[in-house]
Amino acid sequence: MKKYRVLIVEDSRLMARIVHGIIEMHFPELELLDDADSVSGAIESITHQNPDLVIMDIQINEGTAFDVLENLSPIKFKVIFMSAFHEYLVEALRFSAVEFVYKPFDASDMVSAIAKAFDNHASADHEMSYHHQIKTLLENVKLEPGSNKLVLPGHKANMVVPIRDVLYVKADLSKSVFSFLKHPNFVSNLPLRRFES
Repeated sequence: MKKYRVLIVEDSRLMARIVHGIIEMHFPELELLDDADSVSGAIESITHQNPDLVIMDIQINEGTAFDVLENLSPIKFKVIFMSAFHEYLVEALRFSAVEFVYKPFDASDMVSAIAKAFDNHASADHEMSYHHQIKTLLENVKLEPGSNKLVLPGHKANMVVPIRDVLYVKADLSKSVFSFLKHPNFVSNLPLRRFES
């Protein structure tokens, strides 16, 4: 069985130690790699250590987590973002269906995000879908607020649509049905509550 490797990119030593402690307590099967605290350090660590998961503060030394991602291709790892600020960035994350945790956080928030990150980790289709989510995220970060694109996880594939094209959404048991101006309806495998707010 493969041992998953985790890299923490955080410029606060205290926060990095907190995340280490949560992982050691709740996920002893994960291998913790040496931390990075800057854009250049993160790029070097990711390139040389090949993590499966990167837990990254949005604002780090020398720039942002997005600067790191824009310098790597393809993205062959999952990402959990952490942030205490930048509401517009959190909106871009939410629309891109990428995991994030608000700082300060409860241990249960981080545990939940890590567990979700490793769900369906091995599927090749899921890897392509995740790469598409990261690409949409990087596009959303550059857009003006309100013109973001939304990643809708579906049963077989994701759909990416501009938010302004969504007419309405209705709940259908544990799924959500999206109606659009220019596209046929799309059934997302996530419940409506995951899209609220």
